[in-house]
Amino acid sequence: MQDQISFGKSQILLRDYTRREEIKAVLLEICEEVARRARKHNKVGRTISLGIG
Repeated sequence: MQDQISFGKSQILLRDYTRREEIKAVLLEICEEVARRARKHNKVGRTISLGIG
């Protein structure tokens, strides 16, 4: 089995976020979860991609 080469997180939010502070908090929470998983596997990253729909 090959090593995992990417970590990601997809999330459907239950409401629209309009306040900058709330948006920053949601993005930070998602980023922290992905970073925690990468650290657990002793991996570092070179590229970050963000998609918002």
